[in-house]
Amino acid sequence: MNMFRSFLFVSVLVLLSGCVSKPVEAGDGKPALPLLMIAQNGDGDVTIEWESRPGFFYTIYYQVAADTDWKVLRKAHRMPGTGQTLTAYDRVNPNRPLRRYRVLPEEQ
Repeated sequence: MNMFRSFLFVSVLVLLSGCVSKPVEAGDGKPALPLLMIAQNGDGDVTIEWESRPGFFYTIYYQVAADTDWKVLRKAHRMPGTGQTLTAYDRVNPNRPLRRYRVLPEEQ
């Protein structure tokens, strides 16, 4: 029963604090993919944040299920890097499964 409580606690903690993706290391001179901080509230408002670099555009993509195509989040298409944290927003149906998000940088 203690294992179940631990799992439940971690699940609630992730749900309340959002998800964090793992950065991808690039060995070919290209920048590593940014670490995404993602939070969704109970009303379906999603906030996506990442650290940007000057000289790059950033586009957020989302996926509604693992076996579906990635689509561009229209509100976060080719956002210019500033060297600061960039923020994108999405609105989803809170009664549907969570979307998956990724960010892809491209040189300006």
